[in-house]
Amino acid sequence: MEPALVNTIEKGAPVLVCVNGVFGTRMCDIVGRCGGILKRIDAEWGEPVDAEFVRRTLEDFPARIVAIVHTETSTGVLQPLE
Repeated sequence: MEPALVNTIEKGAPVLVCVNGVFGTRMCDIVGRCGGILKRIDAEWGEPVDAEFVRRTLEDFPARIVAIVHTETSTGVLQPLE
């Protein structure tokens, strides 16, 4: 996860991170270390992130990167990615 983000995020790049467990939180930390502009969407831990909310957020925050954990092992959530 870290090499993928570090090699993708440029300083000042807008990054949307969806958080519903430990690994989403870690991605937020990585964005900060890379100098990206973080927009964080939080879901209740143990629940998937609402796809419609992500779409609406992207209308106001045109992120260059959207990061989401498909299988958040810390909470056991499988994020539907359709």
